[in-house]
Amino acid sequence: MSDKRDKLYYAEKVPIQQLAGFLIIIVIMVLVYLSVIVPGGIPQKTMVFIILLVGFIYGTFMTLDVTIDSEKLTVAYSFIKYSVMLDNIAEVKIKKPAWYWYGGFGIRIGLDLSMGFIQNLREGVLITPKNGRKLIFSTKNPDVVAKILQSKIE
Repeated sequence: MSDKRDKLYYAEKVPIQQLAGFLIIIVIMVLVYLSVIVPGGIPQKTMVFIILLVGFIYGTFMTLDVTIDSEKLTVAYSFIKYSVMLDNIAEVKIKKPAWYWYGGFGIRIGLDLSMGFIQNLREGVLITPKNGRKLIFSTKNPDVVAKILQSKIE
């Protein structure tokens, strides 16, 4: 481990879109209803497993962390991280991820094989690397993030 500390230029936590969180809560409530109320519903052990799995998925994807330091851009859902070195970035654009292109929220692969870390369908930042696949990610401040990245790659 080195003593060198990278300078942090930007850090942000992007929360899950309220609709997605609401849908997950509805799924859990329906599962509980099916296991408790309906005779011959879902077996209790299976139900507990499903609720824990849905809770784990929700906990993992409820916040997207975006950080830019002196060496790289990192986007992460909990322990799932994707980094792009700043010297590998060729182009930065502000772009709204299309629903049909990525097919939803979370970690997505686009029709052009780009990587998407999508929390909402508002404007995000599209990174075109010199080598590797494109990355689009959600952010609350696409103008600020794009400006910081553009200043670091020039």
